[in-house]
Amino acid sequence: MMWKLWNCLFKRNGLAMPTAKTDTLRREAREVAYQSWRNLGNAKKLQFDQVSLAREADRARLVRHIADHPDQAVVHLTHYDGYVREAALRHVPLADASPALALLLLERCNDWVPVLRRLAMERLRDVVALLPETDLVPLVAAILGRATRWQRLSTDIGDLTSMFDAPAMRNAVNEYLLSASQGPVVRQARWAMRLGIVDGALAQFALRARSSALRAVATECLLDGKVYWTEGREKVWVDKPMGLYRTQPRWQSRALGPVTFDRVALLQSAARDKGLAVRRVVADHLCKTGPEPALAATIASLLEDQSRAVAHRMHFFRQKWPLKTD
Repeated sequence: MMWKLWNCLFKRNGLAMPTAKTDTLRREAREVAYQSWRNLGNAKKLQFDQVSLAREADRARLVRHIADHPDQAVVHLTHYDGYVREAALRHVPLADASPALALLLLERCNDWVPVLRRLAMERLRDVVALLPETDLVPLVAAILGRATRWQRLSTDIGDLTSMFDAPAMRNAVNEYLLSASQGPVVRQARWAMRLGIVDGALAQFALRARSSALRAVATECLLDGKVYWTEGREKVWVDKPMGLYRTQPRWQSRALGPVTFDRVALLQSAARDKGLAVRRVVADHLCKTGPEPALAATIASLLEDQSRAVAHRMHFFRQKWPLKTD
């Protein structure tokens, strides 16, 4: 703006380029331009102050209104102002506990303000404790569906884990994972395994889960004595001098808790499973451990499997562990 004003003044006076005689005029033009910018800045600052004062007045009015009428606090859980959301979280009535209220509080667990996230989790735990068990399964589906995607939740994972300490919540998680057949069931199950929520139900998952992928994951964890999950991605160099690399999931694991199951019966059942992923897990396990007398029929059925993936693994099995009949 200053350059335009300076250029306009000099062209109007027939002076295309400044000279020593025009220094005074140039200084005056600069001062006029700078003063206009200062005036504009002061006006903007005054306007901003007025808006800020109005917002602070609205905020104080809303906070007082929420404190006086807690039955209307739910309406303000999604307010743009963090102070208003905090007041709504503190005054939301627990007597109106319902799955809808629990879902609203769950959305606030992903608030960008850390204090509000922790407060929302505390209120959510209080609401969940008052819900009947029949309403917990759909709520668990919503929690697992969001918890596996929210990155902010990784810093407050301990606050959310305590919600699953109640036996009713653990039963709801097991029931949901057993009945789920579509969607990111395995990702949700691995997230629950990471927290140690479903260790005792892995044997049920391996035998009765509707999802074949979940049956395969549960079988693998039981046979290996570990649970696996992913935490972000890591860079793997393909050609470092050329700057070529690829990314792959970063796998983490922990030892499986005390679980009682029949290993031979699990292998026999998994070898007859209709899911290819489950039979693949059994073939991989046999390649590592070798043949056993109790698994002769299981090995024979896998050797005749029509799947190329299983046949390739069993071919390696026969080379590594030659059978007496070969």
